[in-house]
Amino acid sequence: MAIRRCRPSPKSCPASRSRPAWFSFLGPAWLPKLVLERLHGEIVTALHAPDVEKWLDTNSLQLFASTPQVNHQLAP
Repeated sequence: MAIRRCRPSPKSCPASRSRPAWFSFLGPAWLPKLVLERLHGEIVTALHAPDVEKWLDTNSLQLFASTPQVNHQLAP
């Protein structure tokens, strides 16, 4: 039996309408600034790789790469 991936239509499945979701990379509060900056740069570079961007688009995901400072402000 094969399982096919398909996108539900908003008409047939109201729950499939655009719902905001976000993902974040977290580390310990004591992470040295140089390490944090390096990790941030590497993650942003990886997220902008052509195959990753294609996967995000195929899965109806939009990339918004913010800064560690913005994430810190948003954290509870």
